[in-house]
Amino acid sequence: MVEVYFQWKLLQDPDDNKLVDAVIASGADYLVSEDRDFNILQKIDFPKVVVLRLDDFEKILNQT
Repeated sequence: MVEVYFQWKLLQDPDDNKLVDAVIASGADYLVSEDRDFNILQKIDFPKVVVLRLDDFEKILNQT
């Protein structure tokens, strides 16, 4: 069980918000998704969430 201390609620969809909260809480470098609802996050300066499409993430993985 995890106690939730803060929810950002940056998006309309509560299920999508859970993913954004997890990205922020974990300090993840990216949120990888084809869901265009996440595009709004590009306009938000804080907290910064970098959203990548699958093909862009694949390019990053292939660079190593």
